[in-house]
Amino acid sequence: MDGIAKALVLAVRYIDQRSNLHAEDDDVNALEEIAAALAVASTTEQDAFARMATSLGFPELVEQLGLDSPR
Repeated sequence: MDGIAKALVLAVRYIDQRSNLHAEDDDVNALEEIAAALAVASTTEQDAFARMATSLGFPELVEQLGLDSPR
């Protein structure tokens, strides 16, 4: 579960440090880091992310991050 944990830590860290001074490029960079962490996550972790994103009503995140639909 290290891949999922890393992705979540990156997201929380970014959100925590975000201020109104950040540009859209910072948002894109953070999302690219998260996507990269998920790309090397195990299949089990990727499936867990896909299932959770879908169950929370955000199925588009699965495709946007280049993951397979939940199994």
